[in-house]
Amino acid sequence: MAFGAHLAATVFTQLPGNGFGRVREVDLFALVPSWRFFAPKPATTDYHLFARGLDAGGSTTSWIDLHPPVDRTLRHAVWFPEHRVQKAVFDVMTDLLSVFRSVDGLSVNEQPPYRVLEGYVRRLADVRPELAASDDVQFCIATSTGFDESIDPAVLFVSRRILVTEPADSAAVSA
Repeated sequence: MAFGAHLAATVFTQLPGNGFGRVREVDLFALVPSWRFFAPKPATTDYHLFARGLDAGGSTTSWIDLHPPVDRTLRHAVWFPEHRVQKAVFDVMTDLLSVFRSVDGLSVNEQPPYRVLEGYVRRLADVRPELAASDDVQFCIATSTGFDESIDPAVLFVSRRILVTEPADSAAVSA
């Protein structure tokens, strides 16, 4: 009976809402665990960074996923340094989307998260063969629910045209 009550209280406190506070009031010895510590609001969508090349004639390449999903191997459980780049890009995209919601569209291009993504995409354009021949590039942030195909992916942000090579005067200023 005591085990059943403990199990029920544990399950109850994991549900969203205010239930945990009420159970915590009577749990004087902190016997009921809270497993929501590491992910109180877990992510339910994935962000994707796409880019495409644009040339002076107005033609564009197809959108390419700059960080396509990787088939995981046993090695990834121990060593996966590529994930650091993906995590950093995810964090910058999240910051940009929060800035985008709080300022008007014209000033987003001057915000630090936008400038970081712009520089990152510009540098990738030099090494990605699909983008290397382009005069300009453009990036896009989209969201999807992964394997849940009942919800359509959505485009959240599309950048302005980005020159692949910076103008000489801005390179001199940054040096």
